[in-house]
Amino acid sequence: MEVSGEITVVRPVEETYRALIDPQWVAQAVPGIQQVTAVPTTDPRSVACALQWELGMAMVRVRFSGVITWHQVEPPRRLELAIRGTGSTGPLDLILQVTLQARAATTTIRYHGQGEGPEASHWKSKVMEPVARFMVQKLVESLARNGGAPR
Repeated sequence: MEVSGEITVVRPVEETYRALIDPQWVAQAVPGIQQVTAVPTTDPRSVACALQWELGMAMVRVRFSGVITWHQVEPPRRLELAIRGTGSTGPLDLILQVTLQARAATTTIRYHGQGEGPEASHWKSKVMEPVARFMVQKLVESLARNGGAPR
């Protein structure tokens, strides 16, 4: 499974970066997240949270329980998101590379991720791949709509 895209937000790179590594902001940004709980990490450059997520798309309802870990590779220019868990469509293991580039008063966000879900031949993979793409897209769209600030 592959997820990628680019978007520009009208907000300085530092504010945009802070929003992206804030689990509470992400919980507000992604539709259907019902619960977020901090998870301790051993790496001082990492933040992690457990989440419960439910999303309905057309006639399909997907439930997901997992952990998102943010690794601050090169603040405020690069970070990595690891999304791991399982749900009604099977397991999901997605690593997302995110780069931020400052341009005057805007920030361009580029993201690219690869991951694994249910086997490609299984019907659940036909559901999980668009769901993973939708989740990442909503996060980035919310960042653009809210200008990098929590709602």
